Amino acid sequence: MKAEDIHRTADRARKRAEREAARQQRRRAPKAYTPSAADSRKVFHRIYPHTPNGAVWIFLPLVAATIGGTFLMMDWKQYAWLLPYVVGVSLIPVLAYLFTRAREWWDYPAYKAWCKQPPFPITGWDRLGAAENFPKNLFWNDLLTVTVNVSSKASPETIRLIEDMLYLFCKAADKEFYDAEQSQSGLAGDIRKKWIKAGPLTAAGSADGGVLGKLYLFIKKQLGGIHQQTQHIAGVQLSFSQSVYKIAPVEIDSAG
Repeated sequence: MKAEDIHRTADRARKRAEREAARQQRRRAPKAYTPSAADSRKVFHRIYPHTPNGAVWIFLPLVAATIGGTFLMMDWKQYAWLLPYVVGVSLIPVLAYLFTRAREWWDYPAYKAWCKQPPFPITGWDRLGAAENFPKNLFWNDLLTVTVNVSSKASPETIRLIEDMLYLFCKAADKEFYDAEQSQSGLAGDIRKKWIKAGPLTAAGSADGGVLGKLYLFIKKQLGGIHQQTQHIAGVQLSFSQSVYKIAPVEIDSAG
């Protein structure tokens, strides 16, 4: 091989190596997060309050698989009449999923309109979607404080009603807490904070998408209903902590 050929071959090999190194660098470089608006479909999907419990997706297929396995170990012809029931049980989670997605699609325009023109000022809701990991599955904001502001004309009965509504919201929000692994973000134990009444017309606790879905319904339906009757809700203030943690649920093996 002539010297010129060696030089050309080496140059081509160097260029290929440089292009490959550049491609590898682009793959490793973290992609910049594009914030989503609080009224976006992406945010609504992550907080959608009518999603069935995740256990439904696991339990029903397991039941169907168990029954199906029983067929294989028995004289399946003798129990063939059970086959339509097995198929039906298997289809339940699929149909439930499709129904949930269809209902979410149907409910989204109302959510978007509510975000753009709420019946009273809602401070802090616009933060949803601003960060890449909140709201997001398994990610929890360490402390969300919800404060309801009322007008000076609000009667003691109205204030007492709102206090009771906040208490019931706390109980509903706590139901969104799943069993977590005992070590989270380098800390021992469950670092999430259960919801409590934190002062007059104020509640506070940790929040994920499920809790935010409950909060959306609380503000829209319950506080919105009071405001429609009295016009005494001056606004709702949401204060989010800067800390967001990924909270892993207990694995089935470790739970047993």
